[in-house]
Amino acid sequence: FNLLYIGRLLPDKRIDLILGAWQLLKARYNLGVILIGEGDERKSLDSLLDRRGLITPGAIHDLRASAPYLIAADVMIMPGYVGLGIVHGFAFGLPMITCRSTENGPFHSPEIEYLKDGYNGFFCDSTPESIAACIERLILDPDLLARMKENALETVRTEANVERMIDGFRQAIDYVTRDEKR
Repeated sequence: FNLLYIGRLLPDKRIDLILGAWQLLKARYNLGVILIGEGDERKSLDSLLDRRGLITPGAIHDLRASAPYLIAADVMIMPGYVGLGIVHGFAFGLPMITCRSTENGPFHSPEIEYLKDGYNGFFCDSTPESIAACIERLILDPDLLARMKENALETVRTEANVERMIDGFRQAIDYVTRDEKR
């Protein structure tokens, strides 16, 4: 079972929560973690004594180069700030695991609205234990994982697609120009 993270390795992305959940689960499950990205948090990866199951290829900006990692993954995990990465993961049929927004964060971008808890991913509390529980639920219930993967793809087909984006821009332009004519 493979978890995938793609993004900057920065403190507000909460890579520490991914690693904490991995540490809690890796003794019981064959669990891999793929962390694609560069940043300040990369130093903390070097300090891990047991890196078996942890893949850190660095930053990858070419979809053809990152696609094999996305295909090998079962779930996309981003405990901290989630942006367009959710659409990227859903396009590969990857359910998203992230943390709920609170007054202390994480502060997600508007794309977080695509995540429907229990349908195409999970919102967890900002603790390794909560994240580990969500991961374990998917490991132990392959039927739920399969449904979430299909629902992630369906979200891209019906909601997070180019046609809807263009329509949204048109509506915004119409709204702004309509107000200017008054």
